[in-house]
Amino acid sequence: MKKININKLMNQREIKFRYRIEDLEVGGVFITHLTIQEIEGEIFSEHYNILSRDQYTGRKDKNGIEIYDGDIIKETFPDGHCSIKVVEYKEQADDGASFLGYEMYDKTAENIGNIYENKNLIN
Repeated sequence: MKKININKLMNQREIKFRYRIEDLEVGGVFITHLTIQEIEGEIFSEHYNILSRDQYTGRKDKNGIEIYDGDIIKETFPDGHCSIKVVEYKEQADDGASFLGYEMYDKTAENIGNIYENKNLIN
């Protein structure tokens, strides 16, 4: 059995998060993307309120848009029908099969929004 170098595997994917942050001094909500190094730095203070934290999946949609937890993905199949799904980390597949991680979306999948700003897409 071939051993897998987990350090090499982890280095293939940049670990970063998408934050929705409220600026408590100025007001307003903004989205920013941060790496682990930036998160551990002095980015946050009493001036900000973190509204959400979504991890990057390591995958991009058909347009090269990064896919994060909480994104809404639209898959269009050859027969023309579409499927809309929310990206989420799973411990096990819905059908009971062994599964750990993110569902692998087809290369035709399109990131059409997220659960915070586009709730209407999943209702």
